[in-house]
Order: sequence, then C-alpha cells, then structure tokens
Amino acid sequence: MEALSEEACEIHLLSTSKYESIYFGLGAAAGLVIAISSTYLYNKYLQRRTIAHANENGRFTLTAEAVRNQFHGGNRINTVPNHTAFNNPGESANPTQPMYNQNLLSLLYCIADDKAVKDGFSHRGIVCNSCGMNPICGIRYKCANCSDYDVCERCESKDNHNKMHVFLKIKIPIPSLINPRNALLSPLYPGSHKVKHSLLREDIALYKKSTHFDLSEINGLYEQFSVLTDNVKGISREVFNLCLGPLGRKANLVMSRLFKFFDRNGNGYIDFNEFVHGLSILIKGNLDEKLKYVFTGYDLDGSGYISKENLRRMFKAYFGVTIDLVRDVVKGCEDSMPYDIDDMHGKPVSSFFNSPIPVNTGPSVSSKEKVLKLPDNQSSFYGKRESMWPVMEAMSQDAIDEMVENVFRHGDLNRDGRLSFDEFKICTLTDPTLVSWFEALGTIF
Repeated sequence: MEALSEEACEIHLLSTSKYESIYFGLGAAAGLVIAISSTYLYNKYLQRRTIAHANENGRFTLTAEAVRNQFHGGNRINTVPNHTAFNNPGESANPTQPMYNQNLLSLLYCIADDKAVKDGFSHRGIVCNSCGMNPICGIRYKCANCSDYDVCERCESKDNHNKMHVFLKIKIPIPSLINPRNALLSPLYPGSHKVKHSLLREDIALYKKSTHFDLSEINGLYEQFSVLTDNVKGISREVFNLCLGPLGRKANLVMSRLFKFFDRNGNGYIDFNEFVHGLSILIKGNLDEKLKYVFTGYDLDGSGYISKENLRRMFKAYFGVTIDLVRDVVKGCEDSMPYDIDDMHGKPVSSFFNSPIPVNTGPSVSSKEKVLKLPDNQSSFYGKRESMWPVMEAMSQDAIDEMVENVFRHGDLNRDGRLSFDEFKICTLTDPTLVSWFEALGTIF
C-alpha cells in the first residue's frame, strides 16, 4: 500500500476530527434530552404523590386545600397524610427546581380551585344515573329526549347513553319540585341507534389519504354518520330530506342533484365512503375539485354537455330554493317581532327618536307625509306580503331566460348550442355564480 502524502494525511485527520465533533454533539444532545425528560417525569411523579390522595372509593382526586397550601409557601404539605412531600431534606437541590415547581403548582392550584367552585353547586334531589352520585355536584347533564336521565360531569364523557339523544348542560341547580319529569325535545337525529357500523383502522388511513380530513375529523364524521343512518346501507333519501329541514318537505331539482352528488353508486343510499368524500369536496374542496360535480349537476340527461334547457331548469330550481330560504327567514323574523307594534299608529316619525329633529333641513312637507302610517290590519299586510311571492316568481322567468342566453353568448365558443366541460370551466372564471346552486344549502350534514 502506498504511503499517504503529508497533505493527504492532514485532510484525513481534519475529516476524522470533523465527524468526531458531529458524533460528540449528537451524543451530548441526546443525553441532554434524556436528562430533561427524566427530571420532568420524576418531578411529575413526586408531585402526584404529594398533591393527590386516595378517597374512600379508592380514586385519586386533587384537593384544592392541599395545592393552596403548597402554593402559598411551605416545603411540606401536611394536609395530605401518609405521603412523602417533595423538597425532602437530604435531596439534591436543582437551581431551577423552585421556579418549575412554583409554575406547575400555580397551574394545579387554578385547576383545583376551579373544580372546587364547580363542586359548590349541588343539584339536590338529582341522582347520577351512571355512577350513583347523590346529589350531583358540579355540572349536571340532563337528557332532553328522556323523561328522567341525568349524569354528572365525570360520567358525561364516558356514559354509554343513546348517542342519538342530546344533553342539556345545567350549572345552577333547578329547584327539585319544578324539575321537568318528561322529555323536553323529540329526537333531533333521524337515524336509528339499533343500526351498528364498524370502521377499521385501515379504512381510516385510506380516507385520510383520499380526503382533506385528518384522523380526528374522520372519527368525528363517523360518529355523526352513525346517528344519521336508519339502514345498514347508509343514509336514505328520506333521512336526507329530514336533514334539509323545512326545505326537504318540497321536491326540488337542486336537492335531487345534491343527493346524487353524494350517492355516487346510485343505489339510493349514502354510505360512509360517499359521505366523507362528499363532505370533503363541499367543506374543503377548491373550485377545480367542485367544477366537475357542478357540471355533472347541470348535465341532467347525462350527455356530457349542458343544454339551454338544462341550464334553465337548474336556474329555476335554484331560484326556488332561494325564495324558500328567504321566506323561512322572513317567517322567523315575524315570529320574533313584538305584537304591540301597532301602538305607534298615528304618531309622528319624531316619536321614534330620543333627540329632537333639526329644523330647516330641506323643503317643507305636508303633515300627512310627516306621519308614519302602519297598516290597520296586520293580517292583511302579511297577506299582501305573501302575494308578492308569485309576482317575484313570474318576474324571475324573464331574468332566468336572459341569464341563460348570456351564458351561452359568452361560453358557447363553437356555437353548437351546448356547453362542454372546458367551455363551462371558462364560463365560471367570468361568472362564479354558476357554482352557487352547489353551495346554496351549505354542507347539509
């Protein structure tokens, strides 16, 4: 073997020292991480032994008094018997240990104090149907769909009650004699709790790759899907209509196309695979992802093109959905309006304001124009408002025809009387409202 030159030996030594420095640095970093982790776990163990104590049921609970004593000073917690207090004499002191202990104890004190405040509320006469706590202390959860079912805050998260039922959170105790003894609400979830579903871990991983949802979101969607299904095949069209609320009571082309968007295999049911992929497009999909399904929704005859009649029918259906949404909002506003609004009948406009109206602000008006005249008969006024809808629908026909002609005038590039997907995509760049029907009902679920 040839002897290495002096320059080569120097380079070799520099390279060797470089790698040794890297290895030494990595080893030091790993040792530091292990030391910090060990210190943190050991301190956590000591504090748990000190602050927690076993009650008569064998559970470990945090006592506010114990943490409060440690927080306000003193190296020992004498209120907790039969446990070793930290900062024992003879133990090696860490310079950063007092500050670390003080910060952690401050957090634990806040948690324990908050729990003590909650436990100060005692729901006398109410027994937890899960653990038997009598009375329930702290937050009480009452099932709104059962006649008499209550659980405490500890049991609420792990209770195996009917998942289709909703709970009312009650903080301030209700007098026991006026506590309702019947169901407060009818079931809000249209599914059946008897239908059992299973979700494999492999399926969750596939859904994570093929959708925009993470693992926790997929699990949450599965829980929601399980309370919406009334059949082992999935969500039926009847349940889909129930999820639309008042809009689902009347047939509409927009609802039908949205159900078809979810029901991709066309079997009349929305299974979980279709459910999660459909919501992924509606909630987190971008415009390019939505355009394919929007175009398919317009293509009513499945020819691969959009005709003027297809566009006209979808525009008319979308206008009908919009009118129904507005009518529902107006009805809700009417229900919340005070019935004594007619008390202001015959009074001047100035009576509605606290400050005086300035004079000489413009040309004079007659006394009749100064008076605010409200309808004598509110029912006749609402009747006139109801008569406005057919007029608006009749006026919309001309507007719809004009919109269709305008879309084809700018979008039908080859003038063949129909729109291809590429032509439709170009149209949406100048007129994004073509996608509006797809998002008119939000995410539905």
